[in-house]
Amino acid sequence: MIYEIKDGENQVGTTKFEFGDPPMGFVHGELDPSEIYRSNKNYENLAVICTDTNEIIACESVVIEDYSEEMGEQEIQVTAQLSSSEEYEKYFSHHRKTYDASFK
Repeated sequence: MIYEIKDGENQVGTTKFEFGDPPMGFVHGELDPSEIYRSNKNYENLAVICTDTNEIIACESVVIEDYSEEMGEQEIQVTAQLSSSEEYEKYFSHHRKTYDASFK
């Protein structure tokens, strides 16, 4: 599934949120930046949109970390902390299932 990261009405980029930490309520992944993305901008009040349903996912925070300069190649990560376990389960149950399976 693809998720849009928006700054107001502007799409900053997309991500698959490849990784999750269900107990902590975090998801993170590589950001595929759009043409309006700027590495030196301090993004605040970012929103996460589920592209399958066009729904805004309730998040406590969304942070972009750009390590491209240090790495010498494009390396941009996005991390979201979801607002509730119900929200996590609704959109990222696959991460919880993977986490639960690690204890079997």
